[in-house]
Amino acid sequence: MNHIKPIALLVEEKRIVDALAQVRPLMASWDEIEPFRTLVRLFDYALMYRHSGLVARYAHRKFNTLQTLAWLCDEWLDQRRPLDVEEALTPRLTAALEGRVEEPRESAIARAAFALVHALLDMQRIDVSLDYRHNE
Repeated sequence: MNHIKPIALLVEEKRIVDALAQVRPLMASWDEIEPFRTLVRLFDYALMYRHSGLVARYAHRKFNTLQTLAWLCDEWLDQRRPLDVEEALTPRLTAALEGRVEEPRESAIARAAFALVHALLDMQRIDVSLDYRHNE
């Protein structure tokens, strides 16, 4: 928490560029996905989508997991890029669903499937989106 105080002071002083320069090394020191998840959620709740997108892109470059890809795809959906979402998620999600790739969280698979279905519905490809519904 001591790393946040200098950043908060810079923000109060409206020295945003200096504050951002200190955020990058802080994020580089994180070796788990949880701090990134917390930051993305915080920015999303605060309606600061550009910031959550920046954190999502950084986390995806660092970890390259299905979860971080889903965050990135959320940003692409906001930018009206459903085709990019489909191209990125389909092979990764298919591999995870078939068990060829071990995903640490079932929620990551569900989140990625939701993003893919959203993209398919945006492209009015309802028949394909039905393939990803949950079978009960």
